[in-house]
Amino acid sequence: MSPALLEVSHLSKSFGGLQATRDVSFSLRQGEIVGLIGPNGAGKTTLVNLITGVLAPSAGRIVFEGRDVTRQRPFQAARGGLTRTFQIVQPFPQMTVLENVSAGALFAGAAASRAQATQEAMAHLEFVGLADQARRPATALTLPSRKRLELAKSLAMKPRLLLVDVADAAAPARRAWSLLGSGAGPQIRFGSRDPAILARLAWRDGPLAACLQRALAQGAVDLAPLAAAGLAGGDELHARTTAATAALQTRLPLDDEAVAAMLAGTPLFFLTLWMAACHLVGEAAADDGRDPAATLVVALAGNGQDCGIRLAGKPAQWHTAPAQPPAGPRLDAAAARPASPMVGDSGVIDALGHGAQALAGAPEVAAALQDWLPPDWRERPGLHLRRSGTACALDAAAVARSGVAPMAAIAMVDAAGEAGLLGRGVFVPPMEVFR
Repeated sequence: MSPALLEVSHLSKSFGGLQATRDVSFSLRQGEIVGLIGPNGAGKTTLVNLITGVLAPSAGRIVFEGRDVTRQRPFQAARGGLTRTFQIVQPFPQMTVLENVSAGALFAGAAASRAQATQEAMAHLEFVGLADQARRPATALTLPSRKRLELAKSLAMKPRLLLVDVADAAAPARRAWSLLGSGAGPQIRFGSRDPAILARLAWRDGPLAACLQRALAQGAVDLAPLAAAGLAGGDELHARTTAATAALQTRLPLDDEAVAAMLAGTPLFFLTLWMAACHLVGEAAADDGRDPAATLVVALAGNGQDCGIRLAGKPAQWHTAPAQPPAGPRLDAAAARPASPMVGDSGVIDALGHGAQALAGAPEVAAALQDWLPPDWRERPGLHLRRSGTACALDAAAVARSGVAPMAAIAMVDAAGEAGLLGRGVFVPPMEVFR
């Protein structure tokens, strides 16, 4: 057995009289994936802070690659190969775009010199489509561009998380990234403490990722025809992507029977890919806010408390209001767990004319949601711009004039973050966000 890459022994941390972590021990070997599960306040973030040098432990020992790193500082952890990510997009405000990425390449990417760090940083900026903004202050970027900057910073730190790259064929520098699905069952993106997720994540980042990499090495897959096949086959591309996933499987030259079986049994595999594609469409429509008067909706999302939209004219600004939970059929009809108010950013699919806006062509989904749909859902006024007879963009100004908010097909997620996906339902954003 290979020696441990990381060893944590009897690690404890106290804040005054509060014991945040107590006698934690585990080891991690090269290529191994370890998951840390626990309720809010259990000390998960504290443990990560201890390992990466943000906090000093009250007791215990940390060994990384055979070196005692118990008392290291964060910059020492980064230089030594221990890095972490943060959820909030926060560039270094005093630095340019290039300097932000160079910092990651220099300190965590083990660049030998500032010149080498700058060279590597430019390569990452070219990859994410920000090379032409390298000399701009990071704070001058729009929110979508700041997200691309965060990705470039992460790439400079040489991460090992595998994502799916979705690119705009008309503008190859414009990219979005999708989580790689790992099959049916509990999903980490919905919030779950089911330990079975850990084995699935290991399989996703190992055999599944390797198989898909081999398949995609033979050529990229155009998602638009697959989406069209889905719509023709009864999908609305949010609550149901069965036909689109089947079409995807025919386009992938898979050489692993287990992967082929997973795709065949995971009808929503296409969903996260299509979410990324829809984000690209919204970003292209916004064009960094070139037309400040544009009222096309380029994002529809929720954070578990509020929901909000972003408009093409001001793509960095959210218009928000308190959200309600989606309503719909549950996977377990007897479960009484409360659902969270709208959470996630998959509403962009509905904003672009699919999801709940395409229920007329998805009889299976419409039948499942029938008891929760507004009685007039078939006769509601058209709120989308249309191209070739197909809804393609939600206009916030049209919504405000009509006084009728659009629907979205949104996942119902356990408000406690324990049971994960409860079902799929209908969500109607409050009119305040459109005015």
